Amino acid sequence: MARPPLPKLTEHGVTVVFEAENPTIDILFVHGFTGHPERTWTLELPREQSLPLRKRPAPSSSDVGPPPSKVSRIFTSHSQRPAGLDTHSPQPPPEPHSVYWPYDLVPDTIPNSRVLTYGYDTNIRSRFGSTPVSKKSVGDHGWDLLCTLADNRRDAPSRPLVFVAHSLGGLLSKVALIKASEHGQLQSQAHLRSIPQSTVGVLFFGTPHQGADPFNTTHRVLKSLAGLGVQYNDSVVQTLLQRGDYLKSIQDSFVILSKHRRWTIFSFQEEFEDRLLGKKVVEDESSCIGDPELETKRHIGKDHRDMVRFSGDSDPEYQKVAHALRSIYDHVQVPSGPHLQRSDITEDNVPSNNGPLPANVPTIDSAQALTKRQELMGLLDFDEIGARLLSLKAPHNKTCTWFLENEKYRQWLDLRNVDDHHGFLWIKGKPGSGKSILMKFLEERTRLSAAKDPNHLFASFFFYAPGKPLEKSTLGLYRSLLWQLLRNATDLQRVLDEFDFNAWRVTKRAGWQNEALKRTIERAIDYLGDRDFSVFIDALDECRDDDVADMVSFFEDLGERAAEKSIRLRICFSSRHYPLIELRCGSEIILEDQDEHSEDIARYISSKLRLSKSKQAQNFGNELLTKSAGVFLWVALVIPMLNKANAGGRVDQLQKCLSTIPMGLDNLFDMILARDDEDMDELRFCIQLILFAIRPVALTEYFFALHRAGDNDLHGSWAANEVDSDVMGRFALSSSKGLAEVTKTRKKGKDPTVQFIHESVRDFFFSESGRRRLWPSFNHGEFTGFGHDALKLRCLGEVEAYQSRGSQASTGSAQDLIQMWPFLRYATDNILLHSNQAQQYGVSQDGFLLQFSGHQEDWVKLYNAFEKFKSRHYSDKVDIIYILAEHGLNNLLQIHPRLSTNLSIHGGRYFLPLAAAALLKHKATARVLVASLSPDPGFAAGIEDCVTELSRGRNDKLASMKDFSNLLLELNHIPLMEHCKVVRFQTLEGHSYWVRSVAFSPDGQTLASASADKTVRLWDTATGAFRKTLEGHSHSVQSVAFSPDGQTLASASNDVIVRLWDAATGAFRQTLEGHSDWVQSVAFSPDGQTLASASADNTVRLWDAATGAFRQMLEGHSDCVWSVAFSPDGQTLASASADKTVRLWDTATGAFRQTLEGHSDWVQSVAFSPDGQTLASASADKTVRLWDTATGAFRQTLEGHSNWVRSVAFSPDGQTLASASDDNTVRLWDAATGAFRQTLEGHSDWVQSVAFSPDGQTLASASDDNTVRLWDAATGAFRQPFEMQSLSFSGNC
Repeated sequence: MARPPLPKLTEHGVTVVFEAENPTIDILFVHGFTGHPERTWTLELPREQSLPLRKRPAPSSSDVGPPPSKVSRIFTSHSQRPAGLDTHSPQPPPEPHSVYWPYDLVPDTIPNSRVLTYGYDTNIRSRFGSTPVSKKSVGDHGWDLLCTLADNRRDAPSRPLVFVAHSLGGLLSKVALIKASEHGQLQSQAHLRSIPQSTVGVLFFGTPHQGADPFNTTHRVLKSLAGLGVQYNDSVVQTLLQRGDYLKSIQDSFVILSKHRRWTIFSFQEEFEDRLLGKKVVEDESSCIGDPELETKRHIGKDHRDMVRFSGDSDPEYQKVAHALRSIYDHVQVPSGPHLQRSDITEDNVPSNNGPLPANVPTIDSAQALTKRQELMGLLDFDEIGARLLSLKAPHNKTCTWFLENEKYRQWLDLRNVDDHHGFLWIKGKPGSGKSILMKFLEERTRLSAAKDPNHLFASFFFYAPGKPLEKSTLGLYRSLLWQLLRNATDLQRVLDEFDFNAWRVTKRAGWQNEALKRTIERAIDYLGDRDFSVFIDALDECRDDDVADMVSFFEDLGERAAEKSIRLRICFSSRHYPLIELRCGSEIILEDQDEHSEDIARYISSKLRLSKSKQAQNFGNELLTKSAGVFLWVALVIPMLNKANAGGRVDQLQKCLSTIPMGLDNLFDMILARDDEDMDELRFCIQLILFAIRPVALTEYFFALHRAGDNDLHGSWAANEVDSDVMGRFALSSSKGLAEVTKTRKKGKDPTVQFIHESVRDFFFSESGRRRLWPSFNHGEFTGFGHDALKLRCLGEVEAYQSRGSQASTGSAQDLIQMWPFLRYATDNILLHSNQAQQYGVSQDGFLLQFSGHQEDWVKLYNAFEKFKSRHYSDKVDIIYILAEHGLNNLLQIHPRLSTNLSIHGGRYFLPLAAAALLKHKATARVLVASLSPDPGFAAGIEDCVTELSRGRNDKLASMKDFSNLLLELNHIPLMEHCKVVRFQTLEGHSYWVRSVAFSPDGQTLASASADKTVRLWDTATGAFRKTLEGHSHSVQSVAFSPDGQTLASASNDVIVRLWDAATGAFRQTLEGHSDWVQSVAFSPDGQTLASASADNTVRLWDAATGAFRQMLEGHSDCVWSVAFSPDGQTLASASADKTVRLWDTATGAFRQTLEGHSDWVQSVAFSPDGQTLASASADKTVRLWDTATGAFRQTLEGHSNWVRSVAFSPDGQTLASASDDNTVRLWDAATGAFRQTLEGHSDWVQSVAFSPDGQTLASASDDNTVRLWDAATGAFRQPFEMQSLSFSGNC
């Protein structure tokens, strides 16, 4: 069928130059700097060499190129034809004889293709021409490319796609793919996601991934041209300069994304120098990704400009390109058949590319700012924002409205008076006078006003002393105010863009800190423009005095600065009459001194007191008002008493009752407690629970805590749904004698909490008179200590009651446990914390530690059941000293009889109690642990400096025992190092890329590691010393294996060969060739006579290990074979494949025996147990499966990894199974039961391989973080690192 004529090409945008009847792949060509969608890819032939390919339409004026400047000839791919600046010849040029290979060659190479070109403007122009030079950045051009391409592919968005890009076009293509992945996560731009999902390959031609041509050449030429009246896009030129941060961000993003999507990448590099420059335009170091796993590099025998021009399909340089295109197309999975329709191709037809964007992909341009903003906004938010405001009762009808007419308030609103008050108003009043209710009223009025006027912004914060840390700290205040402001005025989020990378990184790791918050609030207010911003901050007296002083000073500076800049800022504080801080400038209102406030109280009395209207009743109301002394809370508590005493509305009876009620809140509370002596033990525990709870207790927790632990009747009623929130709420009121209330919640379904009716109740019980009313013999310290001890005992009782019923925490989910035992979660989480506090305040816990040891195993089960992160789970045998250290319970540690042995205690995720305390910043606990190690004064010297360093932020580097020991050495604390029995090993540099495989020699003395840097390295396992490098492979080395006699080492590589080496000398012996694609795995048979190799050519090959002779090919897998393993008796060979199956073969005959199916993704690794009865398989479906090798029956799935599982290995005794994963961890499992034992953490990138030493004492792991790590196989303790040069990439191909 004749090919249709070439359509007229669009200079800017997408043109379809060829389309098969039923295309199965799109191929997009993107030109470079000052390039053209046609001329870039066209080779002009001399007439005698021209080929009768097709007639080309005459070019328009837009086709005429820029002047043949030096820079144009260097960067562009234009054919050089005479032309004036921004002019064209009056006569069209003669019909060219040329090869335009996107049209002339590609359709023959890939017949079922649709070929597109994309053009954009980066041309050099005359300053005097009519067309201005484009000022778009590389990011802008990349976004234009993405949107235009997505629009063009809407009819077939999932058709496989290949990018062919020259020079700058490669950068644009990368930007487009990255932006598509980022913006595709947004619902409004979800259609963009199809671009990276359907992309299957990229061909780069001379792309300057790290920049092109040094500044001294290109920029000097461009500046010279500028002086001659030539304009150019300096933004793009600057991007092309080497080593820029922007190019690095693109590179990092693209590498990670490429690995995730598994694109096939070819990087074609210019072979010859540019004649004008005398050097290559893009040096080889810059024209490649630099990742041997991701790309195939080939040179094109031309210079930078001509490397994308070919004379025909027999051109040897084009044949390299044709091979690349065919290899990509051959791997594309598309429906077969002559009548393929576009709708036949769906996202499911491209399984190797689909999946969510990995979380660690860096972002660029506006998407980078958007992501950074979202992350920083997320770090501002916390659950309790607005919780205190919600829990406050609404103002009584017709109260508080007077404040709107208060002269000082109106002056505060009128910013014309800002010089008088700097936007400050401070409302002060007695405890319980109604300040918080008034602030809630003002906040709600402002909220309504802001809803009508977008130029009116507001934020509020109500300090709450009984609440969580962020509810009573200035850190919570600043976070809340900034979050509210930026949420309501999203344009102000641009202040977050001012965070440089280091500030963003620190904040992301350590969270927002006060100084950063204050600076950001200042910057946001600077950008308010004509909008006004009102801030309400209530209950300053419920925050630490020192913090309040600093906070007030900050807001004073802020107000003064706003006044100077005419920024419309208002700040309203409320507090008791302390803290004693005088404003430099501002207004102050004393609430109880306002006549209108007394009128509000009178209005409340008239509404709530049940009295007929009479002169006598009016006088009584006035007396009640006078006695209240302006304290609203006093009236609210007294009126119910009066109403209860009311006898038929007789005022004289009420008068007698009122005379018995004292003035002042403290006296009133005392009277409430003294009214009766019913259920006093219940009242005492109620007060202790609310006063000393580690966190506010939920209503259900409170209800169950005040009942006897394990009350069968109560649990029965609860299970039968006979107890509801109303019942529990009335119980909270009665048990506290009206001093406690139930809060409201802003989250539907969230259990409300129980709190005192006012903070003054808490103050009362901490006063001597209040304490002595219920605990007459306690001083302050004893009161606190015995309060925590009482809560500890109640927690212990709950744990004992749960266990006495024969319950098993492991059998139910955390939610099930909470549902049936509402107080059990609190008891489990806080029993040790209460004990620690009791010890601190002088209540001995020696007996409790002994008692707890009998319940520790049960407690661990409960703790693990409630802890959602498995990495934080404890083993059954965890030592109590480690638990106390990890939780920072230094008071209990000090009295533990085995404290001085803490360095011999292992088993937690931080290896040592001391490391746990240091890493988690428990400074006092770390000090206790260190000081316990020796009474020697010389040892104690320097402890304080050591602990300070460990706890003051240096610990962010302590990710392992090696880091810990290095720090001790740096601090020169030699005695502590000797106690730790740690040795600082030399850092071994050598591998410069990822470590893919590890193997121990049969005698256990040598460890071999295989790397993507094309080498194998040998190490002394006893000392960690580097012995030898084995070089010879031309691509990544994927696997190593020792022969059973230890004399031979085999290595498998992506260069499609296996190499055999003398294990003792490292001498190269032999090459085994035959595979046609990457060799992924090698394994020796137990008798050492046979070597098996697995390949991406879908086959396994068997070789004579002694002679290297090829024996047999095992075929059957339909996709890459990733791993092979021999059974211990040598009779069976197992192979794991990307076709999601494991196959078992007879090693003697090569006969296929059985297929093991069950995994839902690639099977990456297989291993036999030492007794040969079990086979383990690891898969990209994040699981390990165990199989019966005799029958092939599936036994069990081991789940827990959160990413691909890459490798599995059995310990020599067969009791332990190790698995390595892309979640950067190694997991240990009980091989018999499949039970999870332990997570080994420390690697910072994917873990590719695990291997046990022959004696079973050491486990080695290899990772893409360029390290090999050795672990104690029994305890999981990290022994020593084999550290290589760091690299910022991660992943597999």
